[in-house]
Amino acid sequence: MPAGLSSSSPSNLSNDADPLTVLRTNATLQAHHVASCSNLSPYASKELEDFVGERKINREMLLMAKLLAIQAKVTLVIAPPGIYELRKPLLDNITSYVLAVLLSPKLSTYKGAIPGESVMSVLKRLNVNVPANLNTDHHVYNTIKTAVSSELTQCRSKIKKAVSHSSCPLNGSDQAIWSLADSLTDDTQCSITIALCARLALLVSWPRSHFMNITDLWNKFWDHVNKRLELMRTMSKGDSDTLQR
Repeated sequence: MPAGLSSSSPSNLSNDADPLTVLRTNATLQAHHVASCSNLSPYASKELEDFVGERKINREMLLMAKLLAIQAKVTLVIAPPGIYELRKPLLDNITSYVLAVLLSPKLSTYKGAIPGESVMSVLKRLNVNVPANLNTDHHVYNTIKTAVSSELTQCRSKIKKAVSHSSCPLNGSDQAIWSLADSLTDDTQCSITIALCARLALLVSWPRSHFMNITDLWNKFWDHVNKRLELMRTMSKGDSDTLQR
């Protein structure tokens, strides 16, 4: 029996008293004793005495109601996390990393999940201006991931526009691959390499051979490029050196 609870029946109850009445009276006296030992207020003491006099199903319901009330109060006390806003240094890093990923000759596809995952991987690995709770706070992670996705869309558009001016005869321009690479890497930390020029040559070559369907071509440009890359991977049987050549 728990400490502080009396096991004896009250001496003022007659032997012929109703057993249920005796039980409830004992419970009430025990509740009063526990309330006194716990320094409960008179109101709380009376509430405890009434509680022990209830039927079991009613006590369970009252307990659940109390728990829900406590939960509601705790929710009000605990301040919800504020809306995470990206700061400019991190946004600048995202812009740089997105361009670096999209200009990487090793990128297997320009659309879908892979580019975004690659950028997020760079963010985590370099860990510059990245919030400490990136991996533990879903709100922070999703906010940054959304920013990465938006920047990927803008950067793909920028590259496609540069390729269109470099490759489309209708624009009266036949810009050299090196000049295209220079324009895309200007004022960035990206450097011009043979592998980058080879990848840009791939981007330029397809529009040059299909420039007649100009509207459809540019609307589905990245889809066609991804198909070309997939074909090249199939022909090279996954060998990276062969693919680069």
